[in-house]
Amino acid sequence: MQLIPSILLISAATVGLHVAVDEFLFSLTGKGSDDYFRHSIIAKPLITCATCMASFWGTVGHFYLGGDFALWPVTVLACAFLNTLFNRWVS
Repeated sequence: MQLIPSILLISAATVGLHVAVDEFLFSLTGKGSDDYFRHSIIAKPLITCATCMASFWGTVGHFYLGGDFALWPVTVLACAFLNTLFNRWVS
């Protein structure tokens, strides 16, 4: 897959996952994901921080979509940047 479509796909998927989990926890407990997972170390790069999610989900998505090792840092950094922009736009 080409680089720009894969970056857009990974960023949209991770921000969508972040928003879906946050809305689900808010409807279930009345608290957002930041309050619910306050003391969890592993939850931040997995679901609670849209910018931090690029480190884990960007790596998984990049290699799942057939990316090579040379473009991996570019993909992760671009996903972190787009996740920050998308998260500000969605929330």
